[in-house]
Amino acid sequence: MANPRLTHLKTYPDLSAAALAQGRDREYRLWLLARFADPEGSGRVPISRLQDLTSDMRGTSDAVVCRLLQAGEGTFWTVYRHGGRRYLKLRGLANVCEALGLDKLGANPVYIELRYARSLKAFRSAILYSRFADDEPSNPISRKTIEDISGVKPRTQRAYARALGDRLDVKQNAATTSREWRRGDDVPEGHFVDIVDGGARVLMRLPNSYQAAFLTAPRGMIRHVNRRLRGQASRTGGEAERNVSRYFYRDSRSAVRRMQRLEEGDRFYNLGGDIDGKKTVTQSRCGAHLWTQTRIVNGAVYCG
Repeated sequence: MANPRLTHLKTYPDLSAAALAQGRDREYRLWLLARFADPEGSGRVPISRLQDLTSDMRGTSDAVVCRLLQAGEGTFWTVYRHGGRRYLKLRGLANVCEALGLDKLGANPVYIELRYARSLKAFRSAILYSRFADDEPSNPISRKTIEDISGVKPRTQRAYARALGDRLDVKQNAATTSREWRRGDDVPEGHFVDIVDGGARVLMRLPNSYQAAFLTAPRGMIRHVNRRLRGQASRTGGEAERNVSRYFYRDSRSAVRRMQRLEEGDRFYNLGGDIDGKKTVTQSRCGAHLWTQTRIVNGAVYCG
């Protein structure tokens, strides 16, 4: 395909979430559009060029753009005059991250089509779910966690998911349990019944997984930006420290290493359902992706 930098906006999922959470997404959209209007990367964009680009977009009238330029002054850009024309001097990625309080960019940048900037709803939808642009579905993540990251309420998340249509694939997840189900049996809260490996089983609901059909972009200067944001000396911790708050594992070797630590009260999940000791079942009949829960209780390991 053609060079996406000429037809797409390059967005940064962690920065997008911060802009949404702080109500700065309108200025963030304008900053991305200004960077798009500066393919040479000079960092200086005539405001007239930006107005030409936004002339047919919702919420970007000349009066609105003027207010946004004032609101974003010092965070996303500086406005100055030269030769009778007004220009934007764009602030760099690290500066914008610092201004919005980020200490790290973790997720890869993502290309989204320019058309998603034509309305605020489409833009917000695209940048909210851009963190799930990958070759496979994300690990389960609750809407509450997405809200904590971005400030977007669950009801609005659903609306944004519908706005993306088939560009966003939402997958159901469940954890297998040791309980078979027979007609008349009670189903605990947070559980449901489905057919797994030919039998009716009680499954525990897990958060959904997401996969957005957007292109991931090269990481570019992210390593350099992160060194500036956090400093090389602040990098700490091996695998044990990184995994303290991690709940879902696709790699069984990582799950086994965590299991071997035998930390009392620990609980996590690894991909693949455990049915009668077999961890080869991947889906229930309704299409839920299956996981196995592992718990450490009284120094013993319990699966399922």
